[in-house]
Amino acid sequence: RDLIFITKNRKASLIKNLETECSHFVEYFNIMISVITEIIILLCLIIVLFLTNKSLVIIFSLGLLVIFLFYFYLVRKKFEKIGEDRKKFNESLLQSLQQIFNSFIEIKTFDKQKNFKRFTKIFH
Repeated sequence: RDLIFITKNRKASLIKNLETECSHFVEYFNIMISVITEIIILLCLIIVLFLTNKSLVIIFSLGLLVIFLFYFYLVRKKFEKIGEDRKKFNESLLQSLQQIFNSFIEIKTFDKQKNFKRFTKIFH
């Protein structure tokens, strides 16, 4: 990206995107591979069952449809909200950590450690 993009966006948000979101994408990708594998196995089982007992397959398919609709309408929205909350929390945590480290740098740069030693004596 160009310099304008970097200066307009908060550094904590950019760091979060690089560190946490990339690892979450890899986890998501691994989960999707597992889900696809399980769907293929499930389809094979359904085909075998269909060849042996068609009424059992219909009952099984209706059960899966109910589970899917339950997930789609109820659980999915909650997971999306939890994901958004996690993103906001991680971003604010990284912003706070960045401010703390920048403050340490300023304290050391301007040689203000003695001021903070007085505060630590008061609070201990």
